[in-house]
Amino acid sequence: MIAWIGGSDKPDDKSEFKVSYVFDEPSGLTDINPGSVLRTIVESVCREIEFLYLQMDQVYRSGFIDTANGNALDLVVSILGIQRKTPTHAMGYVTFWRNTDPPEIPVGGEARLYDGRDIYELKVTPAKRIVTINGVVKGSMYSFEEDKDYEFEPISSSIRWLQGGEKPDNRTAFSVDYMAHQKIMIPAGTKVSTFSRQQPQNARIFETMKESALEKAPSSGRWESTVQVKALTPGEAGNVIAGSVDVMPKPLVGVEHVVNSSNIAGGAESEDDESLRNRAKRALEVAGKATLVSLRSALEGIEGMQSPPLIQEMPEGVPGIVKVVIDGGDDREIEKVIEDTRAAGIRVEFKRPAIVLVDISVTLAVKKKANQEPIKDETESKIKDFVSSLKIGDDIVFNQLVSVLFTLPGVLDVQELVIDAYREDSSSSGGDTSTGNSVQVRSTKENIQINEGERAYVRTVAVMVNMITK
Repeated sequence: MIAWIGGSDKPDDKSEFKVSYVFDEPSGLTDINPGSVLRTIVESVCREIEFLYLQMDQVYRSGFIDTANGNALDLVVSILGIQRKTPTHAMGYVTFWRNTDPPEIPVGGEARLYDGRDIYELKVTPAKRIVTINGVVKGSMYSFEEDKDYEFEPISSSIRWLQGGEKPDNRTAFSVDYMAHQKIMIPAGTKVSTFSRQQPQNARIFETMKESALEKAPSSGRWESTVQVKALTPGEAGNVIAGSVDVMPKPLVGVEHVVNSSNIAGGAESEDDESLRNRAKRALEVAGKATLVSLRSALEGIEGMQSPPLIQEMPEGVPGIVKVVIDGGDDREIEKVIEDTRAAGIRVEFKRPAIVLVDISVTLAVKKKANQEPIKDETESKIKDFVSSLKIGDDIVFNQLVSVLFTLPGVLDVQELVIDAYREDSSSSGGDTSTGNSVQVRSTKENIQINEGERAYVRTVAVMVNMITK
């Protein structure tokens, strides 16, 4: 026991005090200094116990929607019948063409049976011109004359027997000698890509989804074929603007050019935990079919969504009208979801966001020993990532973009930043944007205003680097 000596200092009343002591017969384990065997063993056991408790805590948290992550969150939301949206491939169309006619090949003695029809299609297409047609007329061999007995229709590669001209005897064979164009095929799986002289490693590669053949276009007179393509790599990286795809890594025989005349879009990243968590929380609201929240929840579940949909209630002040602006996803699937989710008596109008093309020019001051090319490449990548992260209607905040550039290694200063934005001018043609007129807005220090229903899209990035010798 402990006995306090009278007149000496004592602890305050009702307070705790600690006592360090040893047994009369020591156990022999007395070295508890850092680095000792005893302390090392005890600390190791304590560390394992702590790790075990952390694991148990993680298991506990994985059972709740607010704290579960990754695969655990997938299992939690599966109770509601919800699955995480996987990355989607960007899809669009490219046009292969050539300006000159394909080589000619002769086709001789193609036999056809006359059975009273006026039109007969030739077997080898596309046909260019007829050389001779021979057949039996009134029991004798006869050579038919073009524009008198028949006419050639190159678009359909067929011959038409004319009224008043000679025709083969019924149920007799006639032979056709003609010249045909060599058929130039675009095989399924043909690779096409974007091109960047400064960043060849960042080329976006696409492949055709079905076989096609060049055909002569009456409007342009050139031989062309428009084919649907899909990005090889899923995600937003496959989204490119019109005119970006113009390279055939393995050129096709007979094809001179390729280009995408419209945007290739629809690529989206895998749904992150926070988006999946929020969508699961609102899942039950979809069954109500009576609120804008239920409509938004249903639309966010569509594959390929690149940003949350913009929903405008009664935009013209007319009750019962809702407008939604959606970037990404399949049109037919979106229309089906809207029809299944909208409340009775509510009309939902769906449209795509207007694209605001952005050209960005930046001049950076970097350290003397910095390598210029990697800095240029990373600068372009950072700028594109920043703009692509903006949602529908988000402004391009000038200072935010500057702060992103300062995160690049070796960058000392942003000496100049110029943002040029181009949007369609609907006022010049009474709302008709098909004329191709555009309005340019330039900023060297102000934000670029993006209107509701618009989305910014980077077209070009030019990077200049100045070395600082100090």
